[in-house]
Amino acid sequence: MNMTDVLTSLSQGLAEKGYSFIRTKKDENLISEETSELCFFKPSGAVINYVIVVNAFKEPNYEERLGLLKKNILNRFKYKAKAVFLCIAVGDENTAEFSLKEGFDPQAEVITVRWVLDIKNGNLICGKDAPDKFDGIENILKNTESPKPKTVSGIFRTEKHRSAEFKKTRRVIVTYGLIALNILMFIILTLDGGSENTDTLLKYGAIYAPYIKQGEYYRLFSYMFLHIGILHIFSNMFGLFIFGSRCEKYYGYIKFGAVYFISGLGCSLLSFLFSGDAVSAGASGAVLGIMGSALAYTLINNIKMDGLDAYVYIIISMLNIGFGFVYPDVDNWGHIGGFAAGVLLGAVIGLTDKRRFKKNAEII
Repeated sequence: MNMTDVLTSLSQGLAEKGYSFIRTKKDENLISEETSELCFFKPSGAVINYVIVVNAFKEPNYEERLGLLKKNILNRFKYKAKAVFLCIAVGDENTAEFSLKEGFDPQAEVITVRWVLDIKNGNLICGKDAPDKFDGIENILKNTESPKPKTVSGIFRTEKHRSAEFKKTRRVIVTYGLIALNILMFIILTLDGGSENTDTLLKYGAIYAPYIKQGEYYRLFSYMFLHIGILHIFSNMFGLFIFGSRCEKYYGYIKFGAVYFISGLGCSLLSFLFSGDAVSAGASGAVLGIMGSALAYTLINNIKMDGLDAYVYIIISMLNIGFGFVYPDVDNWGHIGGFAAGVLLGAVIGLTDKRRFKKNAEII
């Protein structure tokens, strides 16, 4: 077991587990015996796992370096989540005392797990009271192979892990809330005259140009929570679930909510301006806006959203808009307005995130 094999195998194993690389050195040399440190992170719901590996042979003051890296990482990555650090000192039997320097405190504000990998004797030594398992990383360290040396950036520069770097949260809340609200309104419509009854739709806020001209501007938003028939709400909620849940993970709650409502507004404005006096309702404009935003976001950052790339969003969006040209009862101006607004918002969010993650990749 040598340092090159350990660091290469660990980097490859962490990449497969969805970790992202944190760049701490200006040069990105080949992983070798001269590599002094490697850092990684992975968001996991309410917890962010960080892995810091220091070559004790090249960093005589490796304990101080580990502490500095922890401090700098916490200053750079301001996630509102619990930080858990796995600090690994790679060395020999003389490094073993590092694991005993501090006791393990699972209640600490920042949890730290201290391990030592004695590569001369092939031993993995865990700190006092510290867990001997951490996201399966112990198996990577115990089963080190002899892969060809690579650059860390080369290992992590894959579509899967670039996508993981952009993901901000794994929890989906706004999407489910919107689905619940749409279903609730559908039930209310059904019980109060029927969801296909024009008078009922107008009563609860469907788009109708003459009423909007009279000052009922709330209809520009209220319409997106009303649906005409069971097939209408099923298709829109299915699309919201599939595409909304993906976008929310990448955008976060506030930006995703903004995409939904602003796209819905873009839909209602074009419908008001160009669709005449037709009564219109439904979340399809907002859903198309979500797809349009995902299209722009994935193109700008060259990533996939949980397996869906820009080509998927192009095809599905074009099919939906094309459907409106075939069936006259579809409010296609609204669809176009929602999609266009979503594309613009996705471009803004995508460019912002691209700059932010580029900055995070700089030296810490």
